[in-house]
Amino acid sequence: ACNFFLVKSQNNDLQMVLIGDVSPDCTPDWILDLPFSPLAQIYQKNYKKDLSGWAKLFSDFKDTNKVKVNNYQNTIIQNNRHWSRIEYKNLICIFHHEAFQNNDPIASHAHDDFLSFVLFHNGEEILIDTGRKDYGSSSKLFTSNSYHSTVTLNDKSAMYQRNKKIYYPEYLKREYFLKCERKFDKVSFEIEHNGFSLKNLQKIIHKRKIILKDKTVDIVDEINGNGKYKINYFYQFSGNDSYFEKSKDDFVQDQFTLPHIGISFKKIFNEKKIIPNIFYGNKKPRLGWRSLQYGTESKAITCLFSLKRSLPIKSKFTISFTDL
Repeated sequence: ACNFFLVKSQNNDLQMVLIGDVSPDCTPDWILDLPFSPLAQIYQKNYKKDLSGWAKLFSDFKDTNKVKVNNYQNTIIQNNRHWSRIEYKNLICIFHHEAFQNNDPIASHAHDDFLSFVLFHNGEEILIDTGRKDYGSSSKLFTSNSYHSTVTLNDKSAMYQRNKKIYYPEYLKREYFLKCERKFDKVSFEIEHNGFSLKNLQKIIHKRKIILKDKTVDIVDEINGNGKYKINYFYQFSGNDSYFEKSKDDFVQDQFTLPHIGISFKKIFNEKKIIPNIFYGNKKPRLGWRSLQYGTESKAITCLFSLKRSLPIKSKFTISFTDL
């Protein structure tokens, strides 16, 4: 599990992808060496003699079992019930697709982050998870859908967590399907679900497809159904004070650039142009924040595209990588 969330930076230092809560008891560094301990065995070839943190507890563990990780043409794909990780050349995407299904027990993650994902390019953060500052007054804010890279209809999430007591359990039962394809020049990951059908008890099918290529990542959202809705598309980017203060007024209708992480971000709708709302450490509304350590917060970039539109609707967002 620890290996699943490790990413190498440009200088080959290991970093832990932060999704959801950060423990108030210890920093993420405390578990960085766990995949390299004899207990893990996944990275036995890279076993470290000088272990730190929890890994030191298992330094004398011995086991002959081995686990293989398949690597096909610079592509590694790992899936389990609630998480998926795709490594394609210099890109790493980690997706969370936990849902309340069939009354099965699920982890008490309790973040509205279904369909959200984090993205790294050459070990650099691009799309982020904003974390959770604490378990006090800011808790609901940091766990809300507006603090994740996801889609909402009438401000509601596609999947409700078990702690949403306002709905009968039958309403919380949803279905979703995953599909991953590897072609010679790209990898695509697709989630199709009926979670939005709760909104008016009509059938609404949402399909999100992420396409990884050499120099671009496409995020395609297709929502099929009937009725008119307020539709929000949220994206969370890592922030940079010096860049943002200089260029926060330079965003255009179709595209803006974030040179501090080497990307441009472009949207394509099958309708009239929509100007994005950009938030960076805002107080009202309180958007554009993240928490890297329990009890602290720092500025980040929240990009919001909001519109009122009758279904069906299809949108496409493209992240292009430029030279830093």
